[in-house]
Order: sequence, then structure tokens, then C-alpha cells
Amino acid sequence: MPAVVHLMKVARLTIFQT
Repeated sequence: MPAVVHLMKVARLTIFQT
């Protein structure tokens, strides 16, 4: 599901940006 991939990407970006 593209939604899951999108969520994972967003989560990673958020974690790295913190």
C-alpha cells in the first residue's frame, strides 16, 4: 500500500528532523 510507504517516509523524516 502506498499509504503505508508514505507514512513510513513521513515518520522517518520527522524522526531525522527532530
